[in-house]
Amino acid sequence: MRSRLYGRLGTAAAVVLVLLAADAGRAQAQAVPAAPGTGAVTFRVNLPTADAQLWMAGTRKPGSGTSRTLSVSNLPLGQRYTYVFKAVWSRDGRIIVSDTRNVGCRPGEEVVIDFRQPNPRGTLVEVVPDELPVRSAAP
Repeated sequence: MRSRLYGRLGTAAAVVLVLLAADAGRAQAQAVPAAPGTGAVTFRVNLPTADAQLWMAGTRKPGSGTSRTLSVSNLPLGQRYTYVFKAVWSRDGRIIVSDTRNVGCRPGEEVVIDFRQPNPRGTLVEVVPDELPVRSAAP
């Protein structure tokens, strides 16, 4: 009986130590500073609707709301970078709007991208018909 109890306590203590070590590792990972000679860019994105879909550099970014914040870190200082942002949203349930912006930036900057303002290069607008035609399968 006594060896089972110590065995159980030993296992429980080992689990606690592993959890404490994991927490300490996470704390250290969060506290690691940026590499020397690098910086970050913060993007503040304003969208016309809370459910708009947002892409950055070809990758869809999760989230909702009309104001979203994204950042890129560990960029070498002294260089200029360009990121492509795309937003897609619907208007009145029938109109799909797609807008793409090329955004230039440097490490250390905070850039505002406002999809609520018209894009001087134009915006793609597609009207969805009330009823989509139904195609029958080929025999």
